[in-house]
Amino acid sequence: MADRKVVVAIVALVAPFAIFGVLLLIHGFMRYSDPYVLAYTGIPNGPYGPPQRIFRPQEKSAGISMMVSGVALIALGHVFSYVIMHPCMSRDKNRYQPSAQRFDAETQTKYPRVLFARYAEQYPHNPEGVLEWHIHKKTKEGKTREQAIKELMQA
Repeated sequence: MADRKVVVAIVALVAPFAIFGVLLLIHGFMRYSDPYVLAYTGIPNGPYGPPQRIFRPQEKSAGISMMVSGVALIALGHVFSYVIMHPCMSRDKNRYQPSAQRFDAETQTKYPRVLFARYAEQYPHNPEGVLEWHIHKKTKEGKTREQAIKELMQA
């Protein structure tokens, strides 16, 4: 998952494109579906005349161009979000992967193999650290290190 700041930045970048694109789509559809325009035509029934609906073919082409512009803006917003979000997501995937634990000679001689294998299975992110912490808790109770390890083996 991306950081909260990155998500907010993406929404702030994409939202205007999406909103304006949808508005252009709606307005373009309205102009395309009704190419007649109310217009005042002259003097016959008063100083301005009654409004009449006049067919204007350029309204259809304006509607089509507005719809195309709306779709283009929405697509541009999605492209921007992908260009910004894709590197952040791939970086986050690698950031939180558990690292492979090294089973060096010191670790193998410091703890019983069975106990360390159980901790490596239960706590894959840091088995040695968690085991040390549990041993430390037991030694704070007044037990020796060997007694603590023996007790953890039995648990």
